[in-house]
Amino acid sequence: MILSLLAVVFIAFVVIKIVQNSKTRKLLKPDWQPDTVYYFQYNRPNYAPNMSPYGIKIESYLRANNIKYENVFITLERSSKGFVPFIELNGREYADTELILYELQKAFNVKDVEDAERAGALRGLMRTFDVDVFFIVVSFVSQLSNFEEICGVVLTKPSFWSNLFAKYYKRRLSNRAKNSSIGGFSETERLQVLERNLIAAENVLGNRKYFGGNIFSVADAAVYGQLAAVYLFPVPTPMSSFIKEKCPNLERYVKDVTNTLFSDVVTVKTQ
Repeated sequence: MILSLLAVVFIAFVVIKIVQNSKTRKLLKPDWQPDTVYYFQYNRPNYAPNMSPYGIKIESYLRANNIKYENVFITLERSSKGFVPFIELNGREYADTELILYELQKAFNVKDVEDAERAGALRGLMRTFDVDVFFIVVSFVSQLSNFEEICGVVLTKPSFWSNLFAKYYKRRLSNRAKNSSIGGFSETERLQVLERNLIAAENVLGNRKYFGGNIFSVADAAVYGQLAAVYLFPVPTPMSSFIKEKCPNLERYVKDVTNTLFSDVVTVKTQ
C-alpha cells in the first residue's frame, strides 16, 4: 500500500516537472472570456485567503481594484515557469507575482501612487517584504515543532497525504531560507532585521488607510500579503507577536484590509 502511494507521489512529481519544462504548454483555460482574469492558486486553508503570502498578494489586488476574475484552485498544476500562483488573461499566461501585478495595472488601467518620492519609498518597502521578510518568516515557520500537525489541520487532507506534504514542504521552506540572503544569520540577527523592517513599515503606513493613501497600490498588495499570511496563521510566530505588541498601525491595517476585502472568506475581530 505504501509503495503504491509513493509511486503515485513520484508520478505526480514527474508530471509537475514535465508541465514546468513544457515551453508549448496549452492554456489551462482554453475557453477564456475577454478581460477576465483566471487566477490559479492553491486551495484555501481554513484560516486565511491563502497559505501563500504571494497568493494573498494577487487576490487582494484583484479584489481591491474590482478586476473581474475567476478562482481556479489547483493541486499539481504549475505555470510554464513552475510558479504558483499565476494567471491567464486574454489567452496569455503570466507568472511571478510582481510581473502579474504590473500586467494587471497596465491591462486594467489601475491607478497607483503618483508622487514620485512616495512611490520610490513604497517600491523599496515592497521588495523588502517580498524578499527579506518572507525568508525570515520562512526560517521560523519551517522550524515549528508542530509544523506537520498545523499543515494537516490547514489542508484538511487524509493524514498520510498531509504528513507527506508537510514533510516535503517543511524541508523545501527550510532549504529556501538557508539558501537566501539571510541563510547565514543567527536567530537573534534574523529577529533584529525582521523587527527593524516591521517598524519601518509601521512608520511608513502611519495613520493612512493604505500604504498608497486612499489607493490600494501594488506595494499594498505585496506588504499586505506577507503581513496577513503570518498574522492570520493559526499559531503565534515572532512576526505576529511583534506586530501585536509594537505595531498598532500594521495590526489595524491587516484587520481592516482583511475584513474589507475577504469578509466572505475570513473575518478578524477588530477589538
